[in-house]
Amino acid sequence: MQIKLLLPTVLISLTAATLCSAAAIDRDPLAATRRLKPVVGNVTTSDGTVLSYRFFNHTQPAYANATPVIFVGGTGQVQTDWDTVIPHFTKKHPVLAFDNRGIGLSTVTNDSLVTRQNMGDDIHELTKHFGWTHINLVGISMGAIVSNTL
Repeated sequence: MQIKLLLPTVLISLTAATLCSAAAIDRDPLAATRRLKPVVGNVTTSDGTVLSYRFFNHTQPAYANATPVIFVGGTGQVQTDWDTVIPHFTKKHPVLAFDNRGIGLSTVTNDSLVTRQNMGDDIHELTKHFGWTHINLVGISMGAIVSNTL
């Protein structure tokens, strides 16, 4: 009797899980980020490091007074690693994702320049470039440590 009750439940659960998995495979989680059409650019810091970035919601008048969100990646993380969460934040904020010095599309002139302090200074350089006086930081791993140097 228990088997008869459990078996239909198990089959329904497996079928639902299979359908959900198929839907997840067909869904492109990065499509929303591509539709946002970010401005792609570079900022050269005072020590010659070139920081590559993508800036979202740059032309939205509704966000003119909103505090920007800057994503600060962890060790080896590149700006596109944030693509699944960026659409959520762009609902209310301008968003900047960048590659830390020496990672991804960003360069560094000398490996000895890759320090937490210099990486924190990079965030200052980015905020200065965009004319921002207030920012929200989202950091993971090393990005959280770098954010704490500010």
